[in-house]
Amino acid sequence: MVDNYGMLNLDIAWCYLTLQSIAELPAVEVRLTKSEKALHRSYGENMERVIALKGSSGWEAALFVRLHLLQGIAAYHLGQIEKSKFYIKKVDSEIERLRVSDEQLADLINMGYNEDEARMALRATYGNLEASVNYIVLKHDEQTAVKKQEKEDLRRRKLQKRLGSTENGDPVNVNLFQNMREMGYNPFLANAALKRANNDINAALQLVLDNIFISSVISSLQDNASSSSTGSSSSEPVPVTQPVSTSVPISSQLPPLSRSLEMLMDQAFDLPDTPDEQSPEEIERSQKAYESLSTGIGSESDYIDLSLSSETQYLEQYKNLLQV
Repeated sequence: MVDNYGMLNLDIAWCYLTLQSIAELPAVEVRLTKSEKALHRSYGENMERVIALKGSSGWEAALFVRLHLLQGIAAYHLGQIEKSKFYIKKVDSEIERLRVSDEQLADLINMGYNEDEARMALRATYGNLEASVNYIVLKHDEQTAVKKQEKEDLRRRKLQKRLGSTENGDPVNVNLFQNMREMGYNPFLANAALKRANNDINAALQLVLDNIFISSVISSLQDNASSSSTGSSSSEPVPVTQPVSTSVPISSQLPPLSRSLEMLMDQAFDLPDTPDEQSPEEIERSQKAYESLSTGIGSESDYIDLSLSSETQYLEQYKNLLQV
């Protein structure tokens, strides 16, 4: 939850500080004002939006440490001493509140958590060790849920590609297709019905009960089978001369010679419930693509110095200058 415009202005102001560009101080003050407005718009005046969404504000609060520190430093060099003292004192209390205990950090690391997530959790819960553990577990659960959703999205994309388009050109509705499968209809027949009915579920349900439609689907499948396997028994004509009920498996109602065709219908739409396992080569390619894409793209933690070490150094420097 990072406001890009607010962060951009904050980062530029921070660069001016590290480069000691005193001549740019007026521009810095303008950028800090823009940054403050943008961050308040994103997080709320008192971080209420962050708390509502995430349940804590400790992590994002580190952003305001940098903001207020820069405001105090800019005010000092512009001769606004009282204003500078106000912000420097504010930063002093903010850093103290966000300070992470080395002992607590060591406790979390000894539990098996890495330093970054341990520090982030302690900061988000303001040093509450038990709450920090719960915070980390929650974050792990969220990551697991995201991966599960990504896997499901991949499965749905593969299924959507397999289903194709209706006669009017719209993609076959995946949810309607799955509903028909749950009703017990053959997937090949259900897909064909949705294509013909242009995703009208009521019309599709009528079609799968229509002997003429069923015959046309079977005939089409026969033609495909005969073109790919000439001379096989599945390419023989299959008469459909009696009413066919699709409330039970088609193979139990059609003449004996057509049962192989029912097997073909099942095989023609053999859709796994989960995506195919990736080969080692595919996994390696995916990892390289991810690393290439993620290079130079920062996460929230990249914007927030988890140790606040640089901020602390500048704070001590200006506390001495201001004698506060």
